[in-house]
Amino acid sequence: MNWQWISNLKISRKLALLVLPPLLTSILFGGMYVHNEYRTQQQLALVIDLSNVAIINSALVHELQKERGMSAGFIGSKGQSFSDALPSQRNQTNSRINRFEQFAHDDDFPVQLQPTYDKAVSLLTQLVLIPFNSDCLKTYKLG
Repeated sequence: MNWQWISNLKISRKLALLVLPPLLTSILFGGMYVHNEYRTQQQLALVIDLSNVAIINSALVHELQKERGMSAGFIGSKGQSFSDALPSQRNQTNSRINRFEQFAHDDDFPVQLQPTYDKAVSLLTQLVLIPFNSDCLKTYKLG
C-alpha cells in the first residue's frame, strides 16, 4: 500500500486524521456511558416506586389481618368480644384501602403494575360485604 498521499496533505488535514478517530471513539463511548447511566437511573427510580408500593401494600395487609382476627373473635364469641374495637378497626382498614386505591393514581406509579393493581382493587371491593355479614353473624364464602 502506498502511503505517499499522507505526505501530500496539508498539516491541518494530517492533524484532523490524527485527532478525529480518538475523538469519535471518545464520543461513542461517552454516549454509551451516558445511556447506561440513564438506564441505571430509570431502574433505581422503579425500585424506589416498587418500595413505596410494598410499604402501602404491607400496611393494608396488616390492617386487613387485624380486622380479620377481630372479626373471627367477634363471630366466635357470638358478638360478645371485639364489638367496641371492630368499628374503629374497620375505619382504619377502610383508610388503608382508600390509600391503596389512591396510590395507583399517583404520577409515579409504575405502569407495569397497573393491571395487577386494578385486579387487586376489584378484589378489595368484594371485601365490602364481609364486615356486614360478620356483623349479622353470618358466614360468607367468596367463590
